[in-house]
Amino acid sequence: MANIFIGKMSQKGQIVIPVALREALGLEKGSKVSFELNGREITNCVRLG
Repeated sequence: MANIFIGKMSQKGQIVIPVALREALGLEKGSKVSFELNGREITNCVRLG
């Protein structure tokens, strides 16, 4: 079963990634992330580098 994380979009259009997801992906300030969009769903999110 997939883990579900909920983020929130700011007025500037920035999405806040929950701490648990940032830790799981090893994301830090300045990390780059790739998103794959299929229709209206993000189906893949990968840390680059």
